[in-house]
Amino acid sequence: MKNFIYALLSILMLGMVSCKDPQPVPEVQEPKPEITITEGTVTENQIEFLLSAKEADEVAYYFVESAEAEPFAKVEDLFQNGEVFAASEEPVSYVMEGLNPETEYTVYAAASKEGKYFSEIKELAISTAEKPGLLQFVSKSKKGFAYKINAEDGQQYLHTYLEGWYFEYLFQSSQYEEGEEFDQDIFVWNLLADHGILGESAQEVEWYTGKEHPMRGDVAYIVPGTRYYVLAALWNEDLGGWTEAPEVIGFDLEEPGVSDKTVSCSVDGLSPYHVSIRMEMDGEQVSFYMYDFFEKSQYKSYVAENGIEGMMAYVSEYSLGKGQAKINTYTDTWTVTPGKSYMLCLYGVDHNGDEFYTELEVNVPMPDAKIHLDMEPYERELEGYNTYNTLKVTATYADFVNLDYESSAFYLAGGPVEKSFFDMLMESVGLSGTLEELEAQGEMLYALGQANMGLNPVSVDEEILAALNDRGFFNKIYTGLNPDTEYVYMVMAHYDGEMMCRLVTAKTDPAPVDVTESEAYKAFLGNWDVTGMDTQSWNNKDQKTFHLTIDRLTSNRSYKIYGWSTGSLGDQFPFEAGFDEATGKMTISTPQSLGEVEIEGKIYEVRFVGKARNKYDPDNFMVLYDYEGLAYKVTMNEPYLHFNSEFFQYAGEWVDFKSLSYVFYDKETKEYYKAEPYDLTQFQVKRVN
Repeated sequence: MKNFIYALLSILMLGMVSCKDPQPVPEVQEPKPEITITEGTVTENQIEFLLSAKEADEVAYYFVESAEAEPFAKVEDLFQNGEVFAASEEPVSYVMEGLNPETEYTVYAAASKEGKYFSEIKELAISTAEKPGLLQFVSKSKKGFAYKINAEDGQQYLHTYLEGWYFEYLFQSSQYEEGEEFDQDIFVWNLLADHGILGESAQEVEWYTGKEHPMRGDVAYIVPGTRYYVLAALWNEDLGGWTEAPEVIGFDLEEPGVSDKTVSCSVDGLSPYHVSIRMEMDGEQVSFYMYDFFEKSQYKSYVAENGIEGMMAYVSEYSLGKGQAKINTYTDTWTVTPGKSYMLCLYGVDHNGDEFYTELEVNVPMPDAKIHLDMEPYERELEGYNTYNTLKVTATYADFVNLDYESSAFYLAGGPVEKSFFDMLMESVGLSGTLEELEAQGEMLYALGQANMGLNPVSVDEEILAALNDRGFFNKIYTGLNPDTEYVYMVMAHYDGEMMCRLVTAKTDPAPVDVTESEAYKAFLGNWDVTGMDTQSWNNKDQKTFHLTIDRLTSNRSYKIYGWSTGSLGDQFPFEAGFDEATGKMTISTPQSLGEVEIEGKIYEVRFVGKARNKYDPDNFMVLYDYEGLAYKVTMNEPYLHFNSEFFQYAGEWVDFKSLSYVFYDKETKEYYKAEPYDLTQFQVKRVN
């Protein structure tokens, strides 16, 4: 109607002014609002959309889950039921929060002008993102990596990283061992139990070289260009442990460049058996290095097959030797074989994440071979040996490297030669001087022996050969000698083109004379109970007892002791104890060879031995295979005997005896077997009336 009135007035006015033909009237345009809707940032529980409008003063939107959405019949309904805001030609952000992950929502939007002009209804479907797991990867470079733990406040979990080669090795090994029973979740849980770091609530974890690693007792060493795995799983001890399936993410770090930095390597110490190498670096430039030590033949074989790159990868993955920036200088030592060549291979990474590699060859020298020869009076009365007629020879062949005993010539005298005869023989052939001077005439002494002039050197027998091959030394007992007489003994070895010769002298003790038994000697005779804890139950409340009899062997010199066993072995094979008249103490030496027994058709030697603590098997004591000598000194404090163990070095450690026991010895396999079900330890010995 308003438009009609405007037109009528225009005509009347034109008629009043002129009688010309009427002009066309401009058409008045109605506003046409427009709405634009676009998607913004979307997360697992939040949606952002942006609205902009033209020719409008208001916008309205309606947000609903798509599954429940119904299109609006009229735009007026949208403005009546939706959210209304002032319109803007610039996009305005609207954020919907608290939404469900992985769910589609629909936005309906329209614009209006003056409440009577409307745009068409636009709609846009938007889906929320997938809910992130507990473990979320964040970033990586050639110098490190980061991951996020999406735990709720107060939630506990275990997390860690593992080197790719190690994780994959364990995975494949477990798969192979468990077969169809293999469960990947259990596998990862077990890894986390062994290597995991306890955490609580959400956090972002970054790993880089030099960061303290609480589970390794060291720092992290991050190798560029290699594969890593990160692991995490929720943990609640109150709920019984693991509460959800574990998560694993694998990734490869960025490849490194070639560094111009290095670690300086030099030999710090060298002997035929040990090599020490000093490694120095500038901690301001080098982040860390790893190294390994190989026999050169092993090194050449590996490089020929895998190249230097393969060796670099091997050292970076498997090497146990590491150095870090805060330790600029480090020295490591290896046990080596004389005469062999070795290679130190070192892989390093600088502070830029670039890598370098260096090598050092070490040639190990050969040692000078030596023969150590000892001879002394020997006594084992139960075996028929006495110090007045028996000498024991011990010959140790040291530093005979790569020796083939079977093809080398070893000689020893047929027995000790009386020193007076030896001196006369030397004088007769024009030889004189000290033993050391005579040893230099090895070829001449060998010729004298072969000429059957009283020295009688012969090739070593099979028993001695076996001892040399196994242990590098042998013992030989010579009896039936004259009392109170000095003897000379000789051994020879043809090695490395040289005839080596060693001479030694010793004197037998005077023959014993009949004497009256001392009261101190007789005090040990009689019946005794030894009571202690057994190594089967390890319970002091349930102690075991052996009934002993100490009988005379040689007055004022030695005893026979019966009964140290659970059965009859101690009565069948009494062991020997000595008596030191000067101190009034009884002495027990081990091992003692007491005879032989046949078990299931096989012959075993019965030995009485001392046993020490076994650090690798605390529930069982061990025989000290190569120890020969005093085990216990026994003192009298009536009615008790006190067994005082010897304290000595064995295999580089200080040890003492904890027990005495019978064992069976297999001469063929050189192995010991239990003759008793248990050993007696922490024992007390008391006289029985």
